[in-house]
Amino acid sequence: MTSVVPPPLPAPTLATAVPAEERAGWPHYGDSVVVDAPAQPVTRTFAVYPQAAREHGIQGTVMVATLVRADGTVGATLVIRGHPELNAAAVAAVTQWRFQPAIVDGKPVATWRAIPVKFSLH
Repeated sequence: MTSVVPPPLPAPTLATAVPAEERAGWPHYGDSVVVDAPAQPVTRTFAVYPQAAREHGIQGTVMVATLVRADGTVGATLVIRGHPELNAAAVAAVTQWRFQPAIVDGKPVATWRAIPVKFSLH
């Protein structure tokens, strides 16, 4: 019996360009940050389903890692997994979200948060 090993997932790609000096105080993607309260969405923007993806019957979930800044805005995004025809629409929506930032010792801090963005034809 042969086992089939699936190909490795592509590395996450940074979907937003942010100057290095602004990123200096941010945690790196994958860093563990212990918080008293996690970042919670306050306002959400729904993704616009790309017409070409709709016409081709493409659907699925795009997983977007989002850096929530201490002020509750989105600082950067990484597409963890998704379909190439859906990824940009997911990122465009999530970058407009606003959050109650994570709290450590009573102070807001920047943390990463995974956001699933679902695209369904039905």
